[in-house]
Amino acid sequence: MDTIAVHQNDVRIISKQLETFYRTGTRVKIYHGSTTSTRAQKFDPQKTIDVSHLNRIIEINVQEGYALVEPNVPMDALVKATLQHGLIPPVIMEFPGITTGGVVKGARERVVPSKKVCSTKIASNMRW
Repeated sequence: MDTIAVHQNDVRIISKQLETFYRTGTRVKIYHGSTTSTRAQKFDPQKTIDVSHLNRIIEINVQEGYALVEPNVPMDALVKATLQHGLIPPVIMEFPGITTGGVVKGARERVVPSKKVCSTKIASNMRW
């Protein structure tokens, strides 16, 4: 199975989990896999959606100048991969381990205050 097909299958599974939790009114925790927080992490595995495996670079399109990535790709890995193609994101965070999803979420919180959830499509597409 190619990378985009694996990604689409993962998104389908996560969407079904979210739909089930939504229908039952269950509050859930999104588990990203790691944190820089020093606070203890407590959550019920039965009420958790694990997205830690969404860490793939799906495509680097040199002609159009973009990378299609999943939200848990660290920025340092993205920079390393894009440099191999003569590309680099216009802004590189000082904290190398921050993920592309974290960058998009952080920028969204500071630039466009909204209670809307950042969609997977937005968090997964990095353009420059």
